[in-house]
Amino acid sequence: MASNAQVKKKTPSPALGAQAAEADDPTADLGFDMLAISDEGPGLYCGDDIETMISNLLKEWCSLGADIYIVTPFIDEVGLRMIKEAIGDHKIEALYTRDPQKEWVDGCKRDVSLEYMMKEPGILKRGDVSKLRVGLVSEGLYFHCKFIAARFSNRVEILLTSANLKSSHFKKEQIDSLHRYTVTPEDFEKNFVTKLNKHTSPKADAGDEEGAVGEDADEGDGYKGTMLYYGNEIKTMIFRHLKKWCELDADIYTVTPFIDKEGVDMITEAIGNHHIEAMYIRDTGNQLEEVINGIPTPQETIHSLRVPANVLVPTVPFEWRRYSDFHCKFVAARFPDRVEILLTSANLISENFFKHQIDSVHRCEVTPEEFQQNFLTKLDGYTEEFTDWPKSDSSGGDGDAD
Repeated sequence: MASNAQVKKKTPSPALGAQAAEADDPTADLGFDMLAISDEGPGLYCGDDIETMISNLLKEWCSLGADIYIVTPFIDEVGLRMIKEAIGDHKIEALYTRDPQKEWVDGCKRDVSLEYMMKEPGILKRGDVSKLRVGLVSEGLYFHCKFIAARFSNRVEILLTSANLKSSHFKKEQIDSLHRYTVTPEDFEKNFVTKLNKHTSPKADAGDEEGAVGEDADEGDGYKGTMLYYGNEIKTMIFRHLKKWCELDADIYTVTPFIDKEGVDMITEAIGNHHIEAMYIRDTGNQLEEVINGIPTPQETIHSLRVPANVLVPTVPFEWRRYSDFHCKFVAARFPDRVEILLTSANLISENFFKHQIDSVHRCEVTPEEFQQNFLTKLDGYTEEFTDWPKSDSSGGDGDAD
């Protein structure tokens, strides 16, 4: 097994710093990571860097008097404290999350209410939030997207991520995706806030909103721009992109910590006789079993199957945590002159393909060099090649996964 994998942080070129200074960029003093996000496009980052980036950006937005939106299905005391320290006396326009949260209490996983968590001193309180909206999970409506946003009079700046605002996602041993971009206030209201409001309710008056579902795309590849999509729309979108990319003979990359039979079947149907250059999945639970048993001739179809490196270590009963992990989700196609990427917050599982769930999708294009530096090098530093393939003989060999 690989040991103590390290991921190098992205450093900007001197030219980038000069350009930011000349443009009097308000984020220029936030450190090289924010500069890299704003000027170099999307990438993968370590959890502790993500926490710093989010904190610094919230401070900057609050100093500019923006309306702040925070969206994270899962949050804990660490995330609430980080937010409070970043915003100070500023009031958040809207916080979208779930209530109750699942947390470990006395060695058991239990429901913990936001009210209980917010009693801790020095963390975000209900009075710091103008609108606290919680997911209508009991009504079968889910949101799984994660982002922070600042609404100004003429624009909305958004930092989209695959990381939840909680301690387990702020570890340097975990990597997630980040991308920063800008939309108009009208687009933000239509493609983000309105959809979220249909899947959440005010904390004091649960159940007042009418839910919505996604409509199947009838033409094109299903992508309509960076926004929130329903799960069935995301499945269609990923399927059509994979199929198109394979027809163009691109090298295919799939990255998802969680995958199940529906995700495997979708990939298998989309790629046909094409191969996958690299697939990144977790090796816990049934992920490997689904891939090995669900993809015909998996060793020939998948040129490189990679799983998180380093050993698993026990923490509390019935839970194992590893030294390194990844939580980012995307599919990509490498061509000689470019790499096309669909970044999403959705795992390739039936739960995230559900028509009553919403996740984010952002399509971008980078150079092969940027893809290698900002995505693959970091993923490969956190993963290792899977080699324990089952024997393929007439009796079935060792085909059953542990």
